[in-house]
Amino acid sequence: FMLKYKKHPFDLVMIFSVIYVVGCVMMVPPNGVLITVAYIFTKVWGTTYGTIYAVIFNFFAQHVAHLVTFFVGRFAFRDMIYTKMIRYKKFFVLNKAIRE
Repeated sequence: FMLKYKKHPFDLVMIFSVIYVVGCVMMVPPNGVLITVAYIFTKVWGTTYGTIYAVIFNFFAQHVAHLVTFFVGRFAFRDMIYTKMIRYKKFFVLNKAIRE
């Protein structure tokens, strides 16, 4: 199992990236994914390189997950949030300033 991913790590990285992003969008804390990634990466590439690869993976996966979560909230739930928050004057002023 591990030797397959040592030579071709793209599949392993993509599997964990999808799990990381979907977990963040579903509001599941990504700590479990990060611990699993660190463990498996150290088993595949050794302690030093596995840790370095896990940190680099976490950096990029975290940014992609935050971007996806931001855009889901921005476009998919905008109307729902607007209807609940429009009754507050500060929100109305802030929303008006952002749209201009």
